[in-house]
Amino acid sequence: MSDEDLEDASAVGEEVLNEVVQPEPDRGVIRRAAAALKGYLAPIATGAVTAGAVTGGEETARVLIERLSTAL
Repeated sequence: MSDEDLEDASAVGEEVLNEVVQPEPDRGVIRRAAAALKGYLAPIATGAVTAGAVTGGEETARVLIERLSTAL
């Protein structure tokens, strides 16, 4: 994952966290952010990103994608 993608994914994650603590979270914002996070994680989950990947990273990404999918 490039540094730029990592920064973008981090920003999206922060956006989700900021939204879910609101008294009335906007589900649309959360759904779009979750979709974006899945997009960042998909190449890791499929093994497409191998340079610098940590052992178990693919499985972690797959689990995160599954959890994001079922949470919404």
